[in-house]
Amino acid sequence: MVTTDSAIINAEKVDFFKRQGRSLAYNNARLESDSTIITSDTLTNLSFEKKSIASGNVRIESLNNNTIIYGNYLENYEKTNYTKITGNARLIQTEEGKDTMFIYSRMMEAFRNDPDYYTATDSVEVIRGDFSSKSGLSTYYADSEKVSLSREPIVWQNESQMTGDSIYADLPGKKLQTIYIKKLETLPSSKYSFVVSQNAEYEFYDRYNQIKGIDITMHFQDDKINLVEVTGSSQSIYYLFENEKANGVNRAEGKNMRIQFDDEEQVSKIIIQEDPVGQYIPEIKIPGENLILPGFKFREDKPERR
Repeated sequence: MVTTDSAIINAEKVDFFKRQGRSLAYNNARLESDSTIITSDTLTNLSFEKKSIASGNVRIESLNNNTIIYGNYLENYEKTNYTKITGNARLIQTEEGKDTMFIYSRMMEAFRNDPDYYTATDSVEVIRGDFSSKSGLSTYYADSEKVSLSREPIVWQNESQMTGDSIYADLPGKKLQTIYIKKLETLPSSKYSFVVSQNAEYEFYDRYNQIKGIDITMHFQDDKINLVEVTGSSQSIYYLFENEKANGVNRAEGKNMRIQFDDEEQVSKIIIQEDPVGQYIPEIKIPGENLILPGFKFREDKPERR
C-alpha cells in the first residue's frame, strides 16, 4: 500500500518512486481519493501532478452522485476533476426511487465540477426507463437530469420516435417531462424535425402518426404525450379511432401548429396559427392515399442494456 497527499493506492504489487512522486500498481490496482475510487488491472499515479492513468477492466466511482463508469483505459486529473475513459465506455447512475441511467459510447469524459456533467462521444446509446436514444454525441447533466443529443440523434419513448439535428430532453426524477427537437439551418445536411408514433394495436401496426416541422417541443405527463408544439412550417398526419374502430385519417399543415392529446394519447385538438389547411380522409379511401410525409423513416434498432 502507498499513501500520498491525495490518494491511497493498493494492489498485489506496488512500486513507489518517492522523488518522482510516481506509483506503479499491478494486478487488482485500487486508488482512493476524496471524490473517486478507481480500480483496474494496472495503474500509474503521479502524485505531484495529481494525475492517474489506468488500463484493463477500468472502473471509476464518483462518491458524490452514485455514478460508476467502466472502460478499457482511463486518465484522471484530480486538480481539475476531469476524467477521460476510452474503449467500450459505460456509465451507470443509480438512485433510490428513480430509474437507472445507462450510457454507452466509445469515449466518455466526466467533468465533476458544479454542475457535474458527462460527455459521451461516438456510437452513443442512452437508456433510462422507457426513454432510449442513439447519437454521435451526448451530454448528460447529472444534477439536473438533462440529456443533450447531436450528430444524427434519434430518441424513442414508448411507441414514439423522434429525430432532428439536435434533441434535448428533461428527465427529472422518474418522469420524462419535455423533449425539444431542433432543425439547425447552419448544418450542411440539416433535416426537418420529425416525430413518428406507431399504433400499438397489431391490426393497425402499419399506421404511423407523423409530425414534421422546424422545431418541435413535446410535453409529457405520466410518461404519455400531453402536448406537441411545432414552430414554423408544420405538417401532421393522424389516424382516427372511435370506440376502438378505425375512423379515417386527418392531414393538416400550416405555420405554428399546436396538437393536444387526451389520456389515451389520441389527438383531441389541432390548432394552426397561420395558413391552416386540413383534410379528412374517410376510412374507405385510405388504401388509395399516400400517407407518408417526406423524410419519414421508422427505425426499430432501439438500444438494449448490456
